[in-house]
Amino acid sequence: MTRSRAAGCLLILVLLALAGLTAAARGRATYAQDVDKSPTHTLLTTPDYDATADALVQTAIAATATHWTRTPTPNLDATVQARVDAAMTATFAALMPTETPLLISVPGNEPPLPSFVFLGDDVRYEPQSWNNQGPANLSMALSYFGWDGNQATAAAWLKPNPDDKNVSPWQMVRFVNEQTPYHALYRVGGSVDVLRRVLAAGFPVIIERGFQPAGEDWLGHYLLLLGYDDATGHFLAFDSYLGSNGGTGFSHPYAELDAWWRHFNRTFIVVYDDAREADLRAALGDYADPQYGYEMALETAREEATQDSSDGWAWFNMGTAYIALGDYESAAIAYDQAFALNLPWRMLWYQFGPYEAYFHTGRYADVIALAETTQSIVANIEESYYWEGMAYAALGETEPTIRNILIALDYNPNFFPAQDALERIQNGTFTTPVPLPTRTPTPGSGLEIATIEPVATFTPVSPPATPTVPGLP
Repeated sequence: MTRSRAAGCLLILVLLALAGLTAAARGRATYAQDVDKSPTHTLLTTPDYDATADALVQTAIAATATHWTRTPTPNLDATVQARVDAAMTATFAALMPTETPLLISVPGNEPPLPSFVFLGDDVRYEPQSWNNQGPANLSMALSYFGWDGNQATAAAWLKPNPDDKNVSPWQMVRFVNEQTPYHALYRVGGSVDVLRRVLAAGFPVIIERGFQPAGEDWLGHYLLLLGYDDATGHFLAFDSYLGSNGGTGFSHPYAELDAWWRHFNRTFIVVYDDAREADLRAALGDYADPQYGYEMALETAREEATQDSSDGWAWFNMGTAYIALGDYESAAIAYDQAFALNLPWRMLWYQFGPYEAYFHTGRYADVIALAETTQSIVANIEESYYWEGMAYAALGETEPTIRNILIALDYNPNFFPAQDALERIQNGTFTTPVPLPTRTPTPGSGLEIATIEPVATFTPVSPPATPTVPGLP
């Protein structure tokens, strides 16, 4: 490490204070991000995503120039920097889902939401098979729109290896957009209010959340929200593992659901069809723009970390939001703090932001250590092999690079980031990211908080005995 972790943590505190700088970007009309599957729609042209994120970060840095100094990366000329920027942009873009864009919306007065909504009468309940919660929830959501496939149909594309422990939101969105006549999107940084609006508009919502059955350790779990009841303050949901509660849905108090939902940065997935696109756009409001969700996730995580600096979920979510906004150095510092706060040992079965942050800040040994620790617990998570291969590629070690990328593709031939990486490595277009310049706080700037200690190194967490709950994780 070329800088102290204490200084890194202080960087987070400066950025915590700068939440207001990004808020000004929120008054804009919503815009679309990906390829339109319905060419008759009129879409708003959008700026380059990475350029927008970089502008926000650079504005924050400029605003704190009196408190921070930059140490330039040695021998980094403009030509090399341009190659580095292109490599980072290509890698980030490869990890983004293929989504159908939404039409432009203009905020206006909205009628009050109904006090009770339930969509479950039009959903075909489907209990999950082994390790199949993602495909099962997606199948149920699609059934609302008349899809005649099932979880086996979805799983054949999403997770050809039945023992694969996880299907990520972007993969589920990609499946819907490319393998069905319907559309899907996912957002992070959600809220109870946006869930209620989307449900009231007639759209089931899949959320990813923490889950801990009696006698077991923490797991990630998808849940299909089908309604809410304001009189009792509960969401109503079908659970692919626990059941449908006789078709009426299980009740989840708003606050309790949010507490488990934040374990996955309040991520939600919505399936829709062409005829209902405008309705979904109106229900999402500002969330029609994915950037708004990233900013909300960051703002919420910073608020939660400020309230409780020992909140590991807040620090982890902060790291994930920083990645989405293109600030890998800040993300790495946030993840360091999260790892020091005893996150669940299964965390990297489901969320892979630390690999990306450490890779883009040149911490290749940490990427490899995280990947190999995960693989020592469970072998069939393609993301761990992908990122280990990327780290070895950055180190110039061809044999372990190709070996790990091919293992990732063997577990999931449809894992397109590995396909893209293998092609770039084989045709010689792969370039190595260079660590960002280190920023050091000026002594006496008043930014120190004694309750946040520097992190020494990542310490692998050993799991307890193998879980015995059938059908999970």
